[in-house]
Amino acid sequence: MKHKRLPSKKTAKKSKKRIFLLVKITLIGLILFFMLQKLYSSWDKVSSYRFRFNLFSLITSLILVIIGFAMFSRVWAKILLKMRIKLGYLKAYNIWSKSQMFKYVPGLVWIALSRAYICEKEGIKKRNTVISVILENMLMVLSASILSIYFILINLKVTRTGIIYLIIIIAGLSAIHPKVFNLLINIALRIFKLKKISLKLNYLDVLGLLSNYVFIWIIMGSGFYFFSNSIYPISFKLLPYFVSVFSFAWATGFIIVFIPGGLGVREGLISILIRDIVSVPIAIVIAFSARIWWMFGEASSFVISSSLRKIGRKSRL
Repeated sequence: MKHKRLPSKKTAKKSKKRIFLLVKITLIGLILFFMLQKLYSSWDKVSSYRFRFNLFSLITSLILVIIGFAMFSRVWAKILLKMRIKLGYLKAYNIWSKSQMFKYVPGLVWIALSRAYICEKEGIKKRNTVISVILENMLMVLSASILSIYFILINLKVTRTGIIYLIIIIAGLSAIHPKVFNLLINIALRIFKLKKISLKLNYLDVLGLLSNYVFIWIIMGSGFYFFSNSIYPISFKLLPYFVSVFSFAWATGFIIVFIPGGLGVREGLISILIRDIVSVPIAIVIAFSARIWWMFGEASSFVISSSLRKIGRKSRL
């Protein structure tokens, strides 16, 4: 009598990955389906609305998103410098922009791995690059969460969400303390059987980096406001609200780690949070369009950084 073979560990892992991928696709599909269904049911209102595109606001938003991405790479270069690793700004800008192209690939580590692979060619150890990306992401989420508090405070309906984000901020401020961060990183390195490290970071320096990210999110959120204003007239007084909403939507999309690039989550939140200002169908149009605006910023950063890198190489010849 033949015995049935039990599935191997590799087969079991592959099955889990497939199920996980299916869950991701299903969730993204459901979010997008309900948004599109709502847009379809309200299409009469959308089609009857006389869109007056504000070219000045659109151009301003595009400039701000490009500046924001350039500044993100600049602060990452500063993180490396705090780790005693010097990388020229143009190189950092190009590497950062290239790695961003991998964030829509399913999986949690592609940005870090792609950046580590490129940095290795510049003589930077993979381990150091991964650590810099971890710190970068922690600071980005923490800074976005700090700006989210403004939105949460003026929306008493989301008290539970406010408590969650307050916990994230307190935990984040604790986690980025050099002693705690070193401990957490070394625990992770031990799991992967890698050598321990001792990062000589100053807490004030880390808080300085955090303030840089807060400033960048203000720029990005302002860009989102101007982009929204280019589609539908919105009072300038609401700019702080739009900055906070965009930061909140981005941070939530990032925290829900199994959705690549926060796809669908960010759009869903934005449409819900601005629907009382611009009506539901217009809010959905803005939310979907904002993703294209964001991707334009990513693509522009890649093109600009690659072009500047080529010009820099030619000037040396």
